[in-house]
Amino acid sequence: MGRAQRFEVTIEGHTHEVRVELDHAGHPTSVRVDDTPCVVQQGAEGALLVGPGDGAQQAVVLAPGRRPDHAVVGGEMIPLAVKSAREAALEAALASADGGAGGGTVKAPMPGRIIRVMVAEGDAVALNAPLLIVEAMKMENEVHSPIAGIVHSVTVAEGDTVEAGQLLIELTPAEA
Repeated sequence: MGRAQRFEVTIEGHTHEVRVELDHAGHPTSVRVDDTPCVVQQGAEGALLVGPGDGAQQAVVLAPGRRPDHAVVGGEMIPLAVKSAREAALEAALASADGGAGGGTVKAPMPGRIIRVMVAEGDAVALNAPLLIVEAMKMENEVHSPIAGIVHSVTVAEGDTVEAGQLLIELTPAEA
């Protein structure tokens, strides 16, 4: 048996979980889109034949490269956004970091290590300004300011290990 890869694929505003089973040579053997199993076969001229195990298959040609940004299905080009399951989870964790809706606290989205702190107490920051970099899952992730304001306190330093939800920075909202 080969291995499986999981992706999050967004097509025309709809996001789908895609699980690809690979053979030992790394070629796709089956695909599950959300909860629907599909069979994948190599077609002519680089196309993949994709469809349910008991039905008609459709030719799908993916854009070249490791991260296709579109596919051609039935002669129609369809834009897509592809993320690995890890990238999707990290993006969701960063998006859920506390501090939205006018809040001024920035918490660690997941366990990691502080690589760089880019602000100090008293600094003025704009909305979405970079505050610090956290290394998590062997990726460096820039954490941005959820509000425009003044840095009230920085509770971590470079090299610190942090837990998910740990307070990193407190901001005081800018005066209107």
